[in-house]
Amino acid sequence: MTEPPRAPRGRARVALWVAGGVILAGVLFAPVRTSGFCAYAPTSGRSYCDAAAQSVLGIPTSLWLWLAASIALGALGWWLARRTARRGG
Repeated sequence: MTEPPRAPRGRARVALWVAGGVILAGVLFAPVRTSGFCAYAPTSGRSYCDAAAQSVLGIPTSLWLWLAASIALGALGWWLARRTARRGG
């Protein structure tokens, strides 16, 4: 008989949570769509246009927010992995 698969321990568990968090951050904050509009005015110089980046879910985002979220989750994972290693996990 084969043994049932065991739950990941220690660093493997942390790595799985970090990978899930980075994927979640990618879906929530990655700027994949751009939307915008232009407002035309009859007076010269009063017309303007605006554009905004959005994630897959339509959340307003930017490249900097996406990078910051990914770096923060990576740092958190690194910290948790070191903490787990110190405990002997």
